[in-house]
Amino acid sequence: MADLKSLVKKYNWRGQLIFTVGMIIFFMSSLFFQSHKPNIISGAIFLVIGTIVTIFSFVQDNRSKYPWVDPSVTKNKQFMGAVMTMFLVMMVNVVSNILLPFYLQSFIGLSPLTSGLLMVLQSATMFFVTPLVGYLADKMNRHVLTIFGTTILTLSQLGYAFYPSGVNYTIIIIPIILNGIGMATFLSPNNALSMSYLPRELSGIAGSMNSFFRTLGMGIGISLGSTALFIQMPGVEVVSSKLGQEFMGAFQNVFFLATALSVLGMVVSIILYLTSKNETEPGH
Repeated sequence: MADLKSLVKKYNWRGQLIFTVGMIIFFMSSLFFQSHKPNIISGAIFLVIGTIVTIFSFVQDNRSKYPWVDPSVTKNKQFMGAVMTMFLVMMVNVVSNILLPFYLQSFIGLSPLTSGLLMVLQSATMFFVTPLVGYLADKMNRHVLTIFGTTILTLSQLGYAFYPSGVNYTIIIIPIILNGIGMATFLSPNNALSMSYLPRELSGIAGSMNSFFRTLGMGIGISLGSTALFIQMPGVEVVSSKLGQEFMGAFQNVFFLATALSVLGMVVSIILYLTSKNETEPGH
């Protein structure tokens, strides 16, 4: 126990403090973007500073004598590519989770029960698809599955972008199901790939980094979705059908942004596939 306390005291607490400050500044930017009178300049300043400080914390940690994250982890381009794709996918996925209630309940007037049943289709789809994907991930190239997953996710975001201004269950349901298929197809193979890029003795930190980027993506996605929506509707505090095209235009623009982020995730997945040379997988 004494050795553990001594070891913990040695670790890079300065880097941890820098990281914490950076994340606080980063998320404080949403306060300026989402205020009743959005202050875009101040929000952008906090966003940029927070991002720079957070990135610097990893640089500082790499140079520390006792880093929290082994430098070989952050220098492993394939591993970092996999977790960055995870970050993008989780961020995109959360955007729909945040915005759909505004659309389904507040704008087109569905009941909370109906809205909830529609949204749970994504989780239900994942429930049925995930076991199949897990089986396939042991039988074929996992890179192909991650590329397919991000492609389907991209299509789902485009589907959201073209949601109707009235109730049309077919058009509403299809993107939600596609979203579930894309997430289910991506997550398991990407997790396996990211863990395979590092030696077994670093599996603990690999799992922690996976969890961190997953959680960070969700956190930023929540802020991104709501901020990107309401910054386009200054002065609007309550969404209703009376907003008409003002809401639908803002809603569409957010999902065009989510589509672009999904495409970026797909591109990173393709690059990982093309540059992966040392990985031995079933199906190769």
